Parts: sequence; structure tokens; C-alpha cells
Amino acid sequence: LIVNKLAVAHIRAPAFVTFAQFAATALAVKVAHMANFIEVDSFDSRKLMHFSIYVFGFAAGTWTNMRVLMTTNVETVIVFRTIAPLAVAVFDYVFHGRDLPSLRSCLAMGIIVAGAPSFVLHHQ
Repeated sequence: LIVNKLAVAHIRAPAFVTFAQFAATALAVKVAHMANFIEVDSFDSRKLMHFSIYVFGFAAGTWTNMRVLMTTNVETVIVFRTIAPLAVAVFDYVFHGRDLPSLRSCLAMGIIVAGAPSFVLHHQ
């Protein structure tokens, strides 16, 4: 987060920073595959169609994160990220028909969410 904050503050182009990170990651995967450090699946257009939805969502989320970092501080981003698992659990329940988290999981997420305002209040 801090490196991303510095990058978008200096470059002022969140799309470029995001693209550069994705390109560097793709290059690292290609090099690791060519060096036989990792195994990469062959191209399959059926997988591509299903996976492209995830890639689009991830890229949009990453770009949005960069835009937020341009206009606010890292602490604000940390606070909102702590709330994300709670939102995902609710969306999974509402839109995918999955079970709600167990009581233990809800308590853990509650502690994390309760810690966010504490972090804001005490981090100066």
C-alpha cells in the first residue's frame, strides 16, 4: 500500500501504475515458467471466458484502490479493507445463496471491524 501510494502520488496515473504492476507480474510468471520453476496451464478459450470476469473485476478493484490512494491516506484504505470480508460474507449470502459465516467467524470479523475505528482514533 505504501509503495502504491508513493507511486500514484508521484506519477499521478493510477491506470499506468496498475498496468505496470500487471505487466511485471505477467513477465515474472513467464520467466518463472521458462526457467521451469512453475508450471503454467496451456491456453484454453473456455477457461479464458470464465476467468476474464474475475480478471476484469480484479483490475477494476486494483484501479479503484489506486484512485483512492491518490485522494486519501493509507490509513483510510486500511480501514475500508478491514470491512471488506464482512461485505463479501453478506454478498455471498444474498447473491450466491451461501451460508452465513459461523458464529466464530462473525465474532472474528466483528473484532476486526471494531478494531478499525480504534485504529483511526489512536493512530495519529
